[in-house]
Amino acid sequence: MINALMNDTVVIVRMGDSTDSEYGRPSRAELSRALTRGRIEQRGSREEESFTVDTWRVALPIDSVIDAGDVIEYEGKRFDVISAPDRLTIPGFSGLDRVEVDLRYVGRLDAA
Repeated sequence: MINALMNDTVVIVRMGDSTDSEYGRPSRAELSRALTRGRIEQRGSREEESFTVDTWRVALPIDSVIDAGDVIEYEGKRFDVISAPDRLTIPGFSGLDRVEVDLRYVGRLDAA
């Protein structure tokens, strides 16, 4: 059903713990990248002094592997995954239909 509306091309960037940085702090590293289709929609936006914080939601195919802390790349922007995945169904059908996660984008106001 919603799969027919998944017309956006996104990249799921799986992130994981890496070795300590040169300053002795743990860091995050890119583990893998997966090109897939999805449906990404903006949910809200707020402007600060010199940047904007936008909230988005993306629907992905049910077999997508994604979790909080990962990244979505879409149209040259990187969106942080800020929620655990919701595995959603269509009422009246027995199977799972899609995975949805909430995203956050922080960018400069002049970068639009």
